[in-house]
Amino acid sequence: LRAYRILMEIEAYRQQLDAQNERVKERELQLRTLLDTATDIAALVKADGTFIALNDAMANSLGQKKDELIGKNAFDILPSQIARSRKQRLMEIVKTGKSQQWDDERNGKYFENTVYPILDANNEVKQIAIFARDVTAHLTAQSAVKQSEQNLKRLIQFTPTIVYVFDDKMNFIDTNPAGEKLLGYPRESLLKMSINDIDYDPEFVKPKHEQLNRGEAIINYEHKLKHKDGRIITVLNNSISQMNDAGKVTNWY
Repeated sequence: LRAYRILMEIEAYRQQLDAQNERVKERELQLRTLLDTATDIAALVKADGTFIALNDAMANSLGQKKDELIGKNAFDILPSQIARSRKQRLMEIVKTGKSQQWDDERNGKYFENTVYPILDANNEVKQIAIFARDVTAHLTAQSAVKQSEQNLKRLIQFTPTIVYVFDDKMNFIDTNPAGEKLLGYPRESLLKMSINDIDYDPEFVKPKHEQLNRGEAIINYEHKLKHKDGRIITVLNNSISQMNDAGKVTNWY
């Protein structure tokens, strides 16, 4: 009877291992399917960086064919500096069992990387799923927007034309030396004020403010402003609105 119980325990343990292995295989199959359908760069590697599976986007980023990369070590293909840093990260993931995210650059392209550990039946990291998104175009666009904003600030600063910038609540958010001179206030003071503080008749110009909030421009509109010393100044106003991607007015110029 004792031998029978031992045999039964062994069989139960074997079945448990088979079930665990089956779950691991099922998870690996799901990952392979995910790799094939992912639009981002994706790969499944062993803990030492050897390719198990990868998608076309990953192969294209490395300049090789997908089938040729299976069984090769990623660290032998990547530039040495990137290989060292990524190998260190994979070692940390294997040690901690925790995912990581980081950004890096390779051959003039910028990538946003997300890496997940895959545990086996013994709860040890044996495989690692790697996902990388090429964010070069996004960063280039951000840089272009930043450069455009800097150019606009320089234009506002040095143009002899009077420039005021308001947010959608009609508060000052910028001006230039010509604008300071017209009203008699330094820029620091104006940034604490709103358009109603310098309009001679806020109710008179209210329809024009509403027009700007609808995204419509104001052309050659004559109205009056209050100087710091109390003088009334007649100005000819040309203003436009700036909208965000959602079509909402954010600024007036």
